[in-house]
Amino acid sequence: MSDEKKEEEAGLFDKIFVFNIPDFPRGIYNIASAVRGPDFDEYEVLKWIFTARIRYWLFGKEMWGISMREEPLSKHDFVNLVCTLHKLKSKGVPWYNLNHYLTHVEDALNTLRGMFGDPPRKEEIKNLISLSIEIRHIYEEMDVNKTNLETLWEDLIQEYKPLIKG
Repeated sequence: MSDEKKEEEAGLFDKIFVFNIPDFPRGIYNIASAVRGPDFDEYEVLKWIFTARIRYWLFGKEMWGISMREEPLSKHDFVNLVCTLHKLKSKGVPWYNLNHYLTHVEDALNTLRGMFGDPPRKEEIKNLISLSIEIRHIYEEMDVNKTNLETLWEDLIQEYKPLIKG
């Protein structure tokens, strides 16, 4: 195996002290908060979209049985996201809970964007930050009786095509 391939598979975690982590030690806190994942089981789809991807970038492989996402998102992930947001809103889950987790995600992604040099990953991070901001806005404005879920997920799929495989 080439040194380049070994370095790629090692993940960022194995090389973390080589980097100048932006806003140290706050940058470490930002990343750790997002790697932990959300405090609510109902946020599993958000954990898949954001936390599992950040974990993959950091560790490069499956560890400890935690979820990591190596592949891009699927259209089904966006359908699941919209249905989950609708379910959370229907149950009366406060916007603050969602906002709190997504703020940690955005902080971590911004820290990672300062650490990564490759343009494709920086572009993915930019799109994930944008998606996170949009999710917070959608949830805050969602009317469980009037929101057309199919139109919403189709719009998200169209807007975030660069994040979707195939």
